[in-house]
Amino acid sequence: MISLSLGHKTKHTRKALHIVLAALVLASLLMAGLPSPARAQGNSTAVGTLSLFPAFENMGVISNFSGDDNGNNNATLEYREVGSSTWKPGISMTADRRDVLWCYGLPGEDNPEGPYTIPNPYKNQWRAVIFSLSPNTQYEVRVIYSDPDGVSGSPVVGAVTTRNDNPPSNGNAYYVSTTGSDTNPGTLDQPFATIQHAADIVAPGDTVYVMPGVYHEDTSTGGRPGVAIMRSGTVDNYITFQSYDMNNKAVLDGQGSLWHGFWLKGTSYVRIKGFDLRNFNGDPAGCIVVGGRSSEGDPLSVGVIIEDNIIYDPGTHWANSCVLVRYAERVLIQGNYMSSTLVATQHSTYGVFFIESQGEMVVRQNTIVNEGVFQDCIGGIANFQPHGGIGPNSFVYNNYCQGSHDDAIEIEGGNLNVAVWGNTMKKNSQSGGAIQNMSLGVASTIIGPLYVLRNLMLDANDTTIKMGSSSFGTIYFYHNTIYTTSGGSGLAHFGNDRICENVTAHNNIFRLAHGRLMENGDTTGDKGLNSYDYDYLWTDRQASGFSWAWYHDIYGSLATFQAATGQELHAISVPDAMFVNPDTGDFRLQAGSPCIDKGVVLPGFNDANSPWPYQGSAPDIGAFEFGSGPPPPPGPLHHITITPASVSLEVGQTQQFTATGYDQNNNLVTGLSLTWSVISADAGVIDDKGLFTAGTVAGTYPSVVKAEAESIAGYASVAVQSHADGDGGDGGG
Repeated sequence: MISLSLGHKTKHTRKALHIVLAALVLASLLMAGLPSPARAQGNSTAVGTLSLFPAFENMGVISNFSGDDNGNNNATLEYREVGSSTWKPGISMTADRRDVLWCYGLPGEDNPEGPYTIPNPYKNQWRAVIFSLSPNTQYEVRVIYSDPDGVSGSPVVGAVTTRNDNPPSNGNAYYVSTTGSDTNPGTLDQPFATIQHAADIVAPGDTVYVMPGVYHEDTSTGGRPGVAIMRSGTVDNYITFQSYDMNNKAVLDGQGSLWHGFWLKGTSYVRIKGFDLRNFNGDPAGCIVVGGRSSEGDPLSVGVIIEDNIIYDPGTHWANSCVLVRYAERVLIQGNYMSSTLVATQHSTYGVFFIESQGEMVVRQNTIVNEGVFQDCIGGIANFQPHGGIGPNSFVYNNYCQGSHDDAIEIEGGNLNVAVWGNTMKKNSQSGGAIQNMSLGVASTIIGPLYVLRNLMLDANDTTIKMGSSSFGTIYFYHNTIYTTSGGSGLAHFGNDRICENVTAHNNIFRLAHGRLMENGDTTGDKGLNSYDYDYLWTDRQASGFSWAWYHDIYGSLATFQAATGQELHAISVPDAMFVNPDTGDFRLQAGSPCIDKGVVLPGFNDANSPWPYQGSAPDIGAFEFGSGPPPPPGPLHHITITPASVSLEVGQTQQFTATGYDQNNNLVTGLSLTWSVISADAGVIDDKGLFTAGTVAGTYPSVVKAEAESIAGYASVAVQSHADGDGGDGGG
């Protein structure tokens, strides 16, 4: 095979698919007297490498070119499943012709303080994301160039297989039980006693089943706090660690002193599935830690899957996280429930946190609820550098994020081919709960494109979407619904500076109780680089329902704003968007809503070839197309409440607990099959109906009674008193 690079390579090409052009094609081009594509100069375009970055349901596409000095070429994206005769149109691609990238340095960092530029290693690229693919499926992708001055090497075509989100583990099975022994062979009848022992012997394809019970795994005297997984699987034969009984998950309890539950240091192709992890505390650390540190020479962790776990109270040190991802790529985090109830003055822990991310991450279908110290539900660093945040070609979708102290989802940094969609971001509803300052942080987006679409963002206290910090990468905001009952604004340019260009916002609903629709801003160039239109706009801030700060000017009516800026010429500004029921979280549109059929067609995002085709004469404005049908009533199980939440009992006394499930809008979920358990045997025992009997060891046992269904759990606390210490408490049998 001859590998021919015809264009500028990005720093990610080591993990990209490079398309090989036939030597015959190159020879014919040279015989025709055209310049060598690798050294193309002038106004004509020479097509270079095509790089494909497949996830499970999406794919990042990067097409390099050279030449085109006058900047008038165009690239069209198409794709099809291998075997199909029909090419499907992709979304419009985004060109990057910039000579430099703007970054922002903070005091104490190894770079200039304030805004500064670096040479753009991504110059002369067309980039895009393909949506709504199938996992483990082979696709062809082609990019077709056009240029009035001539093109050589078009189209460029490549094939790639999307990632498998359920890879096999076709090896040995080992078993771990609290009643086992590490001298046993690890069979079902003779299990090991520790997960660590199993981790020390596994090979690619092996599965470790962990029986119900509580595991402390304190191996810190050997320098490995928690379970250290040092062995890797392969891309087609994973090592799997999972609870034996998914309805009665094995518990890993760090007791507030161990740094990690599972630590995958430089480990690849490992799956962690179906555990209950809690009470780990390090600096930084977490309940599940994926990867090591590039500065220490650790190998890169690749292809790890974290799924269907309950992850609870990762600690209070900086960057303690339910899932901490360091120096890794292609990590899948899905279907987990994460929560914090800890009380501390420092809010710098996270649900999911990325450090040194190499990209191609997928975070989907997780529920992250903060009633304690989470700074962000999903976040990462460095915020203002091309390598920062979640990393390139990454996707965050269909997550529920509630109650973070800062951002519900923070996607800040390079944001090359990053997409965020279908997420719900809201503040806590309970009195005294975390308020969520921002729903979404994108300050800054340095490279782009970043796609933000069909998200529901509710009740941000400060601003709903945070932009700024010398952000010049392209951002697309499409079909989001933003709603507040107090406080926050809609969009805001702020941060280290208020500069944010290359933003396109169409078909969004901004319905605010008090804040401005857009707050302030600044620019170093052409204000026309931003495009806002076809949005629903209303704020109760003033009688006109309109308040917009466009750079240094403030507008109090839509008409004056339109006349002065040429923006939002097709906007709707009336008091009532006519949601079905905001009080219960139903932000679908009622019949007769002014937002129906008032959007603009966005190919690939709402047309017939998209995953979200519109109905009627035109697309609707907002996250939900009218007539698309309601979600199943009620929604999926979101949280479980145990009553009473805490109880004080004497030794041997009983207490009947009850558990109730709710969806994310606090609608009752019935018909649950509940599994009851007690985290610490010293506290007592419980039967399958929730009848608890206090044990013989006096003490305070926080969150010790557990009711679980559908990978969601609720907890209650118990204080056990000896007969001499108490007066019988509030329990009864």
